[in-house]
Amino acid sequence: MSEMDDVQLGSIVSGEITDALNHFDSEYTQDRLRALDFYLGEPLGNEVEGRSSVIATEVADTVEAIMPNLMRVFTANDKYVRFAGRTGEDMEAAEQASDYVNYLIQNQNDGYKLLHTFFKDALLFRMGVIKYFYEEVEEVDEEEYNGLSEPEMVLLLNDPSIEIVEQRETVTQSMMDEDGVEVPLDVMYDLSVRVKRKSGQIKAINVPPEEFLVSRHATGNLEDAHFVAHRTSLTVSELVAMGYDRDIIEQYAGENELDTDREVNNRFQDLEAATGVDPADPTLRSVIYHECIMNIDFDGDGIAERRRICAIGSDGAYILHNEPWDHMPFAVCSPILMPHRLVGRSVYDLTEDLQVIKTTLMRQYLDSVYSSTLPRMIAVEGQVNLDDLLDGSAGGVIRARQPVMVQQITGASVGG
Repeated sequence: MSEMDDVQLGSIVSGEITDALNHFDSEYTQDRLRALDFYLGEPLGNEVEGRSSVIATEVADTVEAIMPNLMRVFTANDKYVRFAGRTGEDMEAAEQASDYVNYLIQNQNDGYKLLHTFFKDALLFRMGVIKYFYEEVEEVDEEEYNGLSEPEMVLLLNDPSIEIVEQRETVTQSMMDEDGVEVPLDVMYDLSVRVKRKSGQIKAINVPPEEFLVSRHATGNLEDAHFVAHRTSLTVSELVAMGYDRDIIEQYAGENELDTDREVNNRFQDLEAATGVDPADPTLRSVIYHECIMNIDFDGDGIAERRRICAIGSDGAYILHNEPWDHMPFAVCSPILMPHRLVGRSVYDLTEDLQVIKTTLMRQYLDSVYSSTLPRMIAVEGQVNLDDLLDGSAGGVIRARQPVMVQQITGASVGG
């Protein structure tokens, strides 16, 4: 068979993305929404006006009790990673590798916060995800140079990363030729230049659970999954800086589905934000971007190879980049492993019913206390002064025309 074209490849990638999205939406999205609401102590939805609406925080209490001990295991010192040499000759190289990797984790990637989010995502949402990669960054600065001689200017402009924005010349010495024309002997140059600097570093970032996609039948080993993707939103500017064609990117810029995602809204529900307003700068408009690691027979030899495929659009049908790949750039953890499944169980799964039970009992207890201290009353209409009755001050007098015109409605107390 011949090699796939971009249309065929885009169709396959789009199908995998759609299948993974449908699976996660049906299996996990609603549970993650409810888990965050339980952790934040949001109302259960069965509250009755005039009755107690207190919320137990069993999920949050359990997670926060686990986190310190869990973090202490990995962050008690600055040695996140330790390489062991196989022979005596490897010991020095192993120590250098350990120092270098620990520096990358702790100093360049804020290792404590990285692991904290990683574990907390797992405890609450069944899975924590870290993505690691080498990031190349291009920075553009404008600089000014004054009083340069011609050799200095030539030397400066020999740098291909420097582009002249503005140039001014000042003649400091001159002479008259035979025709009386002034000939400059010494010229100084003032330059405004644009400097492009490229740099790069190894990065590790937390991936929000709603942005991580994996094939529905993935087993406990992520390496065996035939499709894994990071689905996120990037601006036109960010994608152009990555080297992609601006005209193509702008065709897919516009409303970002991730901005209206239920989980994103739930996470930022306490922050007021404008929706449906495009930024004034068109380069800041959002584009849905998929970075997919998948096994696919792209070259038609009958054997599926691992490839890194980058696509844009809500369905990921337009292919931006396609190359062979040799590793899985994601690390995942699940707190309670399930056999032959990648996504296990969370602390929320174990404590959800306890929070509901405790909330119900606390509400009934408080309602009982309220009823005991401020019971409901029976008052014969026209025979009782209602202003006196509604005045709850201690030792107050209730004026009535006849005896037994006011009676309490008592109920059994559950305080004991």
